[in-house]
Amino acid sequence: MTDAYAEFDAAQARLQAIRAEARANTQRATLVADEARTTTATARSARGEVSVTSRAGGVITAIDFSDAAYELDPAALARLTVTTIAQAQHSAATAFAETAAVQLGDPLLAASLMSDAEKAFPQPGSGLSY
Repeated sequence: MTDAYAEFDAAQARLQAIRAEARANTQRATLVADEARTTTATARSARGEVSVTSRAGGVITAIDFSDAAYELDPAALARLTVTTIAQAQHSAATAFAETAAVQLGDPLLAASLMSDAEKAFPQPGSGLSY
């Protein structure tokens, strides 16, 4: 025969554990959302002609040209700028995926985030032309 009070106490303990886990998940989700908004990366061309800063979602927040950029013909500068943008976007997206993976603590989700980042913002030179 079961003790009704013991069953009630056990159910109440399970509910408290579920609530605690939900609070922890909410806190982790908030941290990840903050990371999505604040993670940025800056990429520079090999000789420093172009510098680009991107947010994790791909939004470009800055593009700077050094004096050396003015020595390039417009087509070369355009290609270099697009490639540098792609590098900044890739770096920001993968940095976010890595940080989010640590926060979430789920290896499958981490792999999915990294795969999504790689698909959305592939590494320049990975068979794509810009």
